[in-house]
Amino acid sequence: MSYDSVRTGSLKIKGMKKKHKKKKNHHGDEEDGGSEVAGARVRYGIWHNATHPDQLLGTAFIETESGGYLEAVNNGTISTAEPRELDAPTKPREDDEEPGPPGPEPTEVFSIVRINDSRVALKTAFGRYVSVDTDSGQVTARTEAMGVRELWQPIFLEEEGVLVLRGPHKKFLCSKPMHTVSGDADLPTDPFVGLRVWVCADSTPKAKKPEEEDTGSVKNVEINYVKKFQSFKDGKLLVPKGERKALKQAMKEGQLHELLLDRRSKQKAGLLARLLACSQSLSLS
Repeated sequence: MSYDSVRTGSLKIKGMKKKHKKKKNHHGDEEDGGSEVAGARVRYGIWHNATHPDQLLGTAFIETESGGYLEAVNNGTISTAEPRELDAPTKPREDDEEPGPPGPEPTEVFSIVRINDSRVALKTAFGRYVSVDTDSGQVTARTEAMGVRELWQPIFLEEEGVLVLRGPHKKFLCSKPMHTVSGDADLPTDPFVGLRVWVCADSTPKAKKPEEEDTGSVKNVEINYVKKFQSFKDGKLLVPKGERKALKQAMKEGQLHELLLDRRSKQKAGLLARLLACSQSLSLS
């Protein structure tokens, strides 16, 4: 008796839902056929490959075409880390002698701040925003506030399956292997422009805007900003004095953070000058 014509496979029962199997591609990433986003991949268990601008929320690490991840350096520069195997352990944390589990290093993780539907900002582990010099194309992360130079337009290239970041100067972020990152690429299809963004699944689905970005009166916006940085003394909140008309205009132009930081710096400078004057008068008396 021949069984060549018999169909083989698992037992199928009417009404049973079909289960989707997870398979690994050549990068070692898992593809889940049952996920909401077709072809969505998972890396290190909790990091999902973003395939749409709406998925750019929370924390993420960014993979370049060379396979290395974007990395923030404590001197304020952004570089491309050396590519490594997916199962390679991370560096020991602080006093630990044992290496950490496979995954991105803390300096390779960025916080994505959604400004609107077409602009995002990237914040490093050092609390600084990634910005671009619109004249030289130099990319750094040294500013504490967001302005026009810190806003990036994410564009997904569906055919290539990658994301590119367009700066305010109409040029694209470029990450050459083992070099600092620049923002001088003219076309989204130029070499080393394509990126893959891996978003942490544990991040809040709908990221809450920082308090200083909340809608409302500019007075409340500035108070929330001061609360974020000020060390309270005697329970008093020191808010910069003066007209707030410039804040309203800056909010419309997307330069609110820069102006808030400037007002706070001037207030600190004034307080320091008064303290010095008081100390000098006491020494003379």
